[in-house]
Amino acid sequence: MEKECGMIFDVRRFSVNDGPGIRTTVFFKGCPLKCVWCHNPEGLEKEPEIFWDERQCMGSSHQCTVVCPKNALRALSGKPGTWKLDREKCDSCGECARRCPTGAFQIIGSRMTVDALVELIAKDRVFYDHSGGGVTFSGGEPFMQPEFLGIVLSRCKESGFHTAVDTCGYAAWNTIAPLLPVIDLFLYDLKLIDDAAHVKYTGVSNKPILENLKKIAEAGKPVQLRVPLIPGITDTEQNIFDIIEFLEPMPALRQVSLLNFHKGGAQKYRRKAMDYAMGGARPLDDEQIGRIKSVFEKHRFIVSVGE
Repeated sequence: MEKECGMIFDVRRFSVNDGPGIRTTVFFKGCPLKCVWCHNPEGLEKEPEIFWDERQCMGSSHQCTVVCPKNALRALSGKPGTWKLDREKCDSCGECARRCPTGAFQIIGSRMTVDALVELIAKDRVFYDHSGGGVTFSGGEPFMQPEFLGIVLSRCKESGFHTAVDTCGYAAWNTIAPLLPVIDLFLYDLKLIDDAAHVKYTGVSNKPILENLKKIAEAGKPVQLRVPLIPGITDTEQNIFDIIEFLEPMPALRQVSLLNFHKGGAQKYRRKAMDYAMGGARPLDDEQIGRIKSVFEKHRFIVSVGE
């Protein structure tokens, strides 16, 4: 029964940034990496979470504190709408969100059946057909839910949909390999080549990531590499050189997308009561991106720029 349901935190229809054409992007909850610049912190944990936006809290109802079975909520003195959420006590049961009249509390993440997800994806078949689009599975990390992912991918292929998986690549090869026949395109993150730096900034080694990328290329699967340009971390001259040096022996890996740093996820950290490590960082300007782009192009890579 477990494999027939997946933990999803968002489904975005009419996406144009996650593969060719118009797409539906499905965001899986749970990620093995903890990148300091992550702009989807709601995708890090495997289970549902409570997000709280104090700006929407009107303080007009005490139902959230009354119904909390763990007494994780209490009102603070002072102006209305100031509450303290004890996340160590909170088990994300969702009672506060269900009773909140303003939407200040939200449950992030819910279980979705294969049938329900495929039915939702199929609603936009006409747009996929006319634009050369399809469905992209992102996250979080889709390969953290391999059985569910595999069933949905198979159902999508049976329906004639183009499939893409947006992955950090950190998974066992015997998890990825069985799904190769039902994946049309990999959107593959390539962050840092130096392993010590990768551990420092993402929490895990890059060795399985690089090995999996080699095997996917050897299997002849189309790959679009995604290089996030994080100021002072991944955009350094040394890291760009290392990425090019790593890729050059693999002529099949020539599609590179440079993704500029942005702070689109900063407010999510506040709502999750997490520290945001990149508060002082700024996106690269056009000149900086242009220089990096030209370096890749000099080595015969086909380069696009996005966010």
